[in-house]
Amino acid sequence: MDRNTEVTRPYLDLFSDTEVITRDDLVGDDLPFGLVPRVRFELWKLCGKIADPAHPISSQSITTKLFVQRLFGGKREIDRNEFNYKIDYEFKFLAPGYGDVFFMDKVRCWRAWLLWRNLEEGREEMPDYGGDYPILRKPNEVPLSLVIHRVNSEVNRLGVHPALLDMLWEFFTPDPEILHRDLVIYKFNAVIDKLEGLDPAEGIPPDAFYYLFHDAAKGAIEAFDKDTFVRNQMRIIERKNLHQQLLSNNKAIRIRNKLLTKAYSEELKSLYKVPIPISYRRYERRRLGAYYKLKADNWARQQRRRFQKIEPTTTKTATKAPKSTSSAPQMSIQEKKKEKKQKQKTDKRRSLRMAKMKKRFSTQSHNVW
Repeated sequence: MDRNTEVTRPYLDLFSDTEVITRDDLVGDDLPFGLVPRVRFELWKLCGKIADPAHPISSQSITTKLFVQRLFGGKREIDRNEFNYKIDYEFKFLAPGYGDVFFMDKVRCWRAWLLWRNLEEGREEMPDYGGDYPILRKPNEVPLSLVIHRVNSEVNRLGVHPALLDMLWEFFTPDPEILHRDLVIYKFNAVIDKLEGLDPAEGIPPDAFYYLFHDAAKGAIEAFDKDTFVRNQMRIIERKNLHQQLLSNNKAIRIRNKLLTKAYSEELKSLYKVPIPISYRRYERRRLGAYYKLKADNWARQQRRRFQKIEPTTTKTATKAPKSTSSAPQMSIQEKKKEKKQKQKTDKRRSLRMAKMKKRFSTQSHNVW
């Protein structure tokens, strides 16, 4: 018993009886492999780009509000370069989810994608038959959802035909430079008002989009001059490369000037450098020594005053003690130990301070002038 067999027939096999496609029928290396007419395929790509996305695998009708918001954002107008960039690069392709015109085109693309890679359609979820893990797929089986994702991504990388971008721009406005937001809203609403049988809040369906732009797209593709387009693109690329080269040269000039000014300043310092006389060094040594000696004496004076403030309290406590006890000599010994420790601390701090002073004097004497 083969438990890996499908209970139901795969979805794409439903079209194998009405339309037989083999690997020999595929032409070229990219979608649609010659299975879809060129004009209809280009309109399918443009419709999937500008239609309302219904993630993750399909798109719906073209509504005015969402299209204008995606195209303009918070702006009132955009230029032609921004219009082409947003539609061709920022808008992601998702195959139209309903309609009769493009229905078989996406099915042909799915089947061609499988045939080109020698794959077969498998079920979406593999059964586990009561076990812990589902059974493995065959090496050449993929689910239909993965096929739809891959076809959408490949069509998105193909981009929109430049002639159709110009056709869509001319549909919105005769101005060759600027496109206004209000004009796009007016054009779309005018088209939607002429359509009949639409659902509430429905925009331009994929079938209506095809019939609206078919003649204009056919004429634009036939009149498209590829050589002129390539020359214009190469001219734009050359201008951008020249601009980048100018920026890099300007950066190199700034770095060179920085190095030259640094070297020039160092040369001036070495030119006017004068050796420090010995008398000035002696003067610095005496001045700094007197300063740090005065500072140390002030600190020692503060410590003596602080110790003198504590002495009366100790004497009072000592007088209150009875004469018969021997606590007085013990207190005097403790005071001597405390005074000895305090003196050791002051000597240690003074020696550290003098070491720091010598070190600072040695560094300052070299940096004079």
